[in-house]
Amino acid sequence: MGEGYEVNWARNLLLLLMVLFENFHVFNCRSEYRSAFQVPLRNNYFLAIGVVMMQGLHIFAMHIPFMHELLSINPVSFESWLIFFMIAGIIIVVMEIFKRIRSARENNT
Repeated sequence: MGEGYEVNWARNLLLLLMVLFENFHVFNCRSEYRSAFQVPLRNNYFLAIGVVMMQGLHIFAMHIPFMHELLSINPVSFESWLIFFMIAGIIIVVMEIFKRIRSARENNT
């Protein structure tokens, strides 16, 4: 029964993963049909600034002792950040495939 992560640590990692997923996915949502790479960031500076600010707030909360107690979160290692960043980046690939498949189906009908 002693396998895996402690519950609070697992919640901490899951929160980080969900925040990263949403930060990636918000850039996919700028267009339902066009690739995320075809929609320039300059079309929505507020979105890019908001994502950077909210990610910064999350990082800030991880490193402030008062926030540790309030939110039950702790700092995460660089290796964990890197792994979760790559996992969350998969949503870009999945959505790009989805958009291409949907576009191909609509062009065939």
